Amino acid sequence: MDGCLPPAGQVRADAHLTLCPQCRREVAEQQDARRALRGSGPIHMPGDLRERLRLLGEGPAQEPPRATSSPSGGRWSRLLRRLRSSGR
Repeated sequence: MDGCLPPAGQVRADAHLTLCPQCRREVAEQQDARRALRGSGPIHMPGDLRERLRLLGEGPAQEPPRATSSPSGGRWSRLLRRLRSSGR
């Protein structure tokens, strides 16, 4: 997707994508998300988010949220829907 694989890895990935529709969809969604993010313009961070990030090191450690699958699509699909609905 981003051209970072060595040639042998790219050949293997291409061969897999030829046979796996699920991975082809995932790659297409990632490419769509990448294009949407690049074209979204500047990202403005809310002030309260900045403060919450600053406080992360001061509180008890928390596990990051785990990704879950949903019938409406993968993580990239949800991200794209959010970006599109916010007008970015």
